[in-house]
Amino acid sequence: MTRRISDDRDFEEIIEDLRRHLNRASDNLDIIVKEGKKAPYTRVINLELHVVDLLYFRLQRHLTDWGDPKHHPELSYLGRKRFDEAR
Repeated sequence: MTRRISDDRDFEEIIEDLRRHLNRASDNLDIIVKEGKKAPYTRVINLELHVVDLLYFRLQRHLTDWGDPKHHPELSYLGRKRFDEAR
């Protein structure tokens, strides 16, 4: 089910959530950079799992939860389920 942004509070909740996940991704990135002794392919996998995926799925969730499906037809495979339910 798609939620509509009805007021500034809803928008602020999105901003707080994204900021929290951006900060977490930034912390993870710092840790990965300091892992210089690990093989490059291991660091790339960690980068994808702990930075890229973290942000990608969070942004996709917001598109699904808050966006208008008419404006995001590429997400139609999720139907009317919330992103958390579809995973």
